[in-house]
Amino acid sequence: MLNTKIAPMKHSSYPDNKTVEMINDQEEQDRFEEETGKAMVEKGNGSIEFDVDDEERSSYGSEEDGNSEDSENRINKKQIRNQIKTLENNLDSDIKEVEAAVELFLNSKILESEALLKSKNLKSLYHTHALSVLTTIKSVLTFEPPDVKAALESLRSSIDISSALRKEQSFVSSIVTGVFSTVTGSQSSSLKGLSRLQKHAELIYAEANLLKAMLCLIIDTNIVAFVQQGLNIRNSYNVLRNMYKCMEKFHEESGIEGFEKEGLDATLIQGVLLNMGCFGLTLSLLPSKSLRILELVGFSGDRNFALICLQVAGGWGMDATDIQQLETRSRRVSETVKSKTGHAMLKDIAKSGKVSHLRKFLCDLYLLVYHVVLCTNLQLPDINLNLATQILNQQLEKHPNSFVFLEFAGRLNQTQANPVAAIKDYERVVSLCCDLRNLSHTSYWDIGICQAALLDWDGVYKSYGILFEESKWTKAVYRYIMAVALHAKGSSQDEVCALLEEVPKYMKKVAGKSVPIEKFVVRKCRKYAMQKSRLLLPIFEIFYFLHVYEYMTQEKLREAIELFDKSFEGLNRQLDSFVEDENFFPYPTFYDDMCSVKFLKGVALYNLALPATQYSLLDIKIQAKLINRLKDSNAICDAEELSSLDFNNVKHTLMKAVEELTYVISHADKIKLDHWMLPFAKYERGQIYMRLGELEKAKQDFETASNGYLEEDFGTVKWVLGGRKKPSMGNMLQISLHNASAKIEYLQKIMEI
Repeated sequence: MLNTKIAPMKHSSYPDNKTVEMINDQEEQDRFEEETGKAMVEKGNGSIEFDVDDEERSSYGSEEDGNSEDSENRINKKQIRNQIKTLENNLDSDIKEVEAAVELFLNSKILESEALLKSKNLKSLYHTHALSVLTTIKSVLTFEPPDVKAALESLRSSIDISSALRKEQSFVSSIVTGVFSTVTGSQSSSLKGLSRLQKHAELIYAEANLLKAMLCLIIDTNIVAFVQQGLNIRNSYNVLRNMYKCMEKFHEESGIEGFEKEGLDATLIQGVLLNMGCFGLTLSLLPSKSLRILELVGFSGDRNFALICLQVAGGWGMDATDIQQLETRSRRVSETVKSKTGHAMLKDIAKSGKVSHLRKFLCDLYLLVYHVVLCTNLQLPDINLNLATQILNQQLEKHPNSFVFLEFAGRLNQTQANPVAAIKDYERVVSLCCDLRNLSHTSYWDIGICQAALLDWDGVYKSYGILFEESKWTKAVYRYIMAVALHAKGSSQDEVCALLEEVPKYMKKVAGKSVPIEKFVVRKCRKYAMQKSRLLLPIFEIFYFLHVYEYMTQEKLREAIELFDKSFEGLNRQLDSFVEDENFFPYPTFYDDMCSVKFLKGVALYNLALPATQYSLLDIKIQAKLINRLKDSNAICDAEELSSLDFNNVKHTLMKAVEELTYVISHADKIKLDHWMLPFAKYERGQIYMRLGELEKAKQDFETASNGYLEEDFGTVKWVLGGRKKPSMGNMLQISLHNASAKIEYLQKIMEI
């Protein structure tokens, strides 16, 4: 049973105003703390400092470690060049062997897959590269130092062998090309005149450099590495973009037959489309300001173009709607997408039906991430749950014991607010990964999320306890969730305090920056200490950022709302004794707690009114019909998916949610510490206005949340967020706002038709 007891009204239990100011000062020092590699830990009369432990990070190795490998693990470039003719003749058979290794991997026979790839490692282009991709996937899932080091070494081998097989340049030509690419961000990678093996080497060179740069950014924290890997990512992108342009040119000259004429096989075409799709889709999710900066240095991110590239590469085709979206809907259109030749080329590739099996599963995985994982976390206008279901059905029919696709099957159940079924899928994944247990950590994370959606605090504590013991990804968050799960269970204060005191020492850095959610939980630990071992509903607060409310059943949402009401009543009873002085509160952070309860209730209410299965998972045109019906009671809504909705009740519940969030916004100037609630309350209220069809109000809320200030109907007064330019979890907020604003624009176009 959840602990709902409100701490008794003893002034000594709460921080005084001086202490609250001290906390604010500490929060403002976060940048200084990051630069010095120190964090604050509460201890008795104040706080002590500790140094971030770099010993573990150094064990991952670095980019330079790839140069200190044993001689037997190094590529002999001269020997490889002497075998070019043999490698060219064996290219097709090598690809087939690697496809067999991929099948083993997808059937959860990971060790057998590795063994097959190692049989020709350093001797075959595709065996070497496939092994590097496999080890990189493992390293990202486990974050174990030996796995990360093995991945970096394997990627270096992939880069070396692809470099040896690329078209050789003269010394002067290589210098000129290097300088030109550094200054302009462009690289000459024309496919004209290259042998088939050289074309594949170009593709693999770009892929391997990209994967290595991304992995180095995770483990290396200095600014030099950040700049260096950024340049590597840009160079990889430009190689891929130029390959795509060559494909357009060949198609323009000779149609689809031009590919065969120029030696472009299905595997190469699929690889180019996959990488262009991955780049474009990832960049399209970023805030507009970030995207504009990236476009200045040569990147482009068009979501529709990216999705269609992935669909075509994965063998899922494209229809007239896809073509229309390419031509008319793009918010920011790259020069590639503007090309009608490009549209025709993608259409002809889709019609040809020639799909390589080598990278198909990667295309499918990326599409599943977008349509299944991100669909409830972000407001996306082009979710296609039917396509996601087709992908899963096809892959699970072919690979019934695939730990990869069973994970996504569980995620689909989780997204549809069926956490019990999702847990069963995740537990099956765990059983399939018994030989390589670290690969199951993603499943343990999701099991913990589903247990939270069921308000099963014992299960949450157990799942995140396993992760804390076995996983190296974010021990700070694991420990914090364990602590607040004990708090929710009503465990002793000493147990909770002991775990919270450990949290700050587990903070890590990624790409030289602290992880936002880790910074958030450390601040919560600081607040707990300053408030003399007291936090209100911390587990519901942290799980807001992990999107647990979207996965809760209607029954559990009502249970949570009842708890929020009891908590607010308890706070109100404390406030009643201070009615004679409206400027004096029971304790300085009193309105932090009041607003927190109201905020959480507002979020729970709108998820209760319109769960994902009846809104965000539906086709955007059905969403538009629903919005029209909620806006106008006389509007016709004939969508079968919405036939069970009581529109009046939905609207009434959404308006109640607006009231709760408006309370937070109107009392934001009384918040002392939790300033993040103001912009997030604006964002959440904007989402509700969007559902109610009040799109202008939604846009206004999104704009003020994005700009970081509150501008209400009191003249020209602008209240900046407690002097803070950026609230906690601000990056997450900006990404959410960017995608929600894009959805409003698309909804307006549909509703005008």
